[in-house]
Amino acid sequence: MSSRSAFTVKDHPKYAEWRGRDLDLQRQRNAIASQLEDAEQRRVAQRDPSTRHAAAVALVDGQEPEVGEAVSADAEVRALSRRLDVFTEAVKLSKEREREVTAEIAKELKPTIRAAYTKLLQRIVPVVTELGRLAEEEAAFRRGLETGGIPITSVITASPLPEAILSGQDKGSLGRWLDRLRDEYPEIKVPEASK
Repeated sequence: MSSRSAFTVKDHPKYAEWRGRDLDLQRQRNAIASQLEDAEQRRVAQRDPSTRHAAAVALVDGQEPEVGEAVSADAEVRALSRRLDVFTEAVKLSKEREREVTAEIAKELKPTIRAAYTKLLQRIVPVVTELGRLAEEEAAFRRGLETGGIPITSVITASPLPEAILSGQDKGSLGRWLDRLRDEYPEIKVPEASK
């Protein structure tokens, strides 16, 4: 039997829709980051003293160099920086939206998941109950040895079962788990002996 759940968020259409938008935002953000890097390199090149000197020489020689490029490169860097900030924030918000979409899907699937889990629990409860009965029997056996003055540790191994005890003062985690199941899954028949 497979332990893999048949329920997955990533196969749901709502998740696929969110994921498509998220990937698109990331692609756009990365493209803007690349454009910004290129614009910053052009701006640095335009501010290079040799570029400035070449423009000055061209002016002296009566030519009209494009000295306005440095201004447009600065403006381009500022505009791209602002766009990058917006897309970076959008990617961050998209990750928050993923949690919302996942919660919506889980809520939508809850009845189906609960029904499947209930079927599984209906198979588990009798096994846990039997293990609990055996754990209580084993604990009574140990108490009998102790009462008879026999040092347990020199005769038998340590018990792995205290957490399986279903009732009484020594109730273990499985007993408490069955109590919760009784409250949360009234459709499952949990024996009262675990109280």
